[in-house]
Amino acid sequence: MDPRVFRIAPELRRCAIITMVGFVFLTAVWFWVGYVVMEHSAIRAFAGAMIYLLISLSMIIPLRWAMRVSERGIERRWFKAWDFWSWEEFANGRLKKRAAITFVDPSRPWWRRSLRLDYLSTSDRKTIIQAINHHYQLPSAPAVPESLRGRYGFRRVADFDSNGVRLTSRGVTSQFPWDAVEHVRIRRFDPKRRDFMSLELRIAGQEVKFPLVEMKYGLSGIWGSGVSTVIANQFLLDHVPADRMAIDIVGERPVRLSEIEKQLNLARKNEKDIPKVYWFLGILIGTMNVLLALTETTRRVLMVAGVAEIVLFAPLLWLLPRELRNHTKQWETWLEEYRREHLSNV
Repeated sequence: MDPRVFRIAPELRRCAIITMVGFVFLTAVWFWVGYVVMEHSAIRAFAGAMIYLLISLSMIIPLRWAMRVSERGIERRWFKAWDFWSWEEFANGRLKKRAAITFVDPSRPWWRRSLRLDYLSTSDRKTIIQAINHHYQLPSAPAVPESLRGRYGFRRVADFDSNGVRLTSRGVTSQFPWDAVEHVRIRRFDPKRRDFMSLELRIAGQEVKFPLVEMKYGLSGIWGSGVSTVIANQFLLDHVPADRMAIDIVGERPVRLSEIEKQLNLARKNEKDIPKVYWFLGILIGTMNVLLALTETTRRVLMVAGVAEIVLFAPLLWLLPRELRNHTKQWETWLEEYRREHLSNV
């Protein structure tokens, strides 16, 4: 296997470059305000601008970040040095999968204990996860308790046991047998793991959602004390028929057509609405600057501040619709693929 180098996702790289350039400009703005407008000494004015320059220089770290995959394992670079993670460590159970796409080695120093794949693009992340899962050994299924409890909203509790599911919403309790569970959707960060990032159940026409439930060390904030999503996952697998369960992987096409259509509609809505929110905020900030321009000095400062806002926010207003369009196109592609595959099977 030839070594292959992966870098941060293109959208993150663009954000880092925009931040670097924008804060260099803010450094100059702050120095100008301190030296020319406030008439401070050059040293004092530059000292006040240093925080913006340091923020700009800090973007070198994500731009230098890289991950190299070879036949020996994975190497990660933060700035200059490479940190090595061998395939043997993935295979012998030493590394643990944690929330999001993170691998943790408890035996390492805290500053290099975690290996995160969040910074990669979806396609690169999928490639590396496939390479890892070729070696990774999934832990055995955990023992499950006789019952468990989860919170799915304010004053909303779901109790699970061998008899079924009991939902309590604002003091009103309803009992349902397992046969009343119409559908369960589990979303995982990758196929070879037992935890999940979200859980949705449809019980007798009711939607019960447990979003973003996994905490740093595998314990969930909405399940009972000591109950992880690994245990909750196994409990549901033991009690819900397989034909009523759908397991989706983050970044991949969902199993069910209804979910693809729902997410596509949401993506189209966001494509229309989110840019409007950003334009509204931009106009609001600009209006406030105009209203605050009461004196000649204030006008000069706010004029430069307005230019700084344009430098920072204009690229965002250009990139955001582009990213939203790409997101919508991805869901449209998945919908076409699903229909094509199922029409060919008819």
